[in-house]
Amino acid sequence: MTQALLQQLPDDRSNAKPLVHTLPATARRPMRVVIAGECNSGKTWLANGLLGAQVLPTSFVTRTELPTVVEFGASSRLVLEKHDGSRVATTWEDAESGASRGRRLYCRLPSARLKGFRLIDTPGLGDGDEGKLRRTRSLCRTADLVIWCTSALQAWKASEQGFWLSLPPSVRGKGVLVLTFADMLRQDQDARRVLARLQGEAGSHFHSIAVPAQLPELLALAGSERRGHALPERAAAASPLAPAYAGA
Repeated sequence: MTQALLQQLPDDRSNAKPLVHTLPATARRPMRVVIAGECNSGKTWLANGLLGAQVLPTSFVTRTELPTVVEFGASSRLVLEKHDGSRVATTWEDAESGASRGRRLYCRLPSARLKGFRLIDTPGLGDGDEGKLRRTRSLCRTADLVIWCTSALQAWKASEQGFWLSLPPSVRGKGVLVLTFADMLRQDQDARRVLARLQGEAGSHFHSIAVPAQLPELLALAGSERRGHALPERAAAASPLAPAYAGA
């Protein structure tokens, strides 16, 4: 199904709008990539695919209001930032049980992938929690790139549109709408129909629309633009993020 979907999507290399703003040569911090969406939209699944490993528990973010920042570190550590700004070591077990209360979690990994970007996995929306809505808006405003996950089984619901349109145009302009779980649709024709609807209803509100297999190239493109360099040649867009993404 990946090949059929990729043929349906436009080549974003022809998109005249830059995905991220160019930074001065002195600014060398990793690109901030926020992954957002409603509950059960595949956010954490997608984050693990970008990281190339099962780093985040897929049941975790739906049970907590804490955003999880995944960044490069010399050794693997999970750190809780408390409301007073102090930080203490914690475990996934404590975080998942609710024993770790604070502002956000930092997961540090000695992964070469994380030298180029910093990934922020946000709590699932759609349950009417105004606190989570405010926190996610704030994270999106400070991001270099925002990935919004929408499930192919219930793509681009009115509640998703309402949240996305509540963000400033400057944020929406650096957003990528990613269609997750397309492999769960019965036929390629169904997936193409969903993509056509997304392009008609949501295309003007995002920089681009993509499937998970395209994200490595989009991240490379965004990183290149951010450094003020052109990306030399089109990467193999059909390369999966991880084996589990082969049908997405």
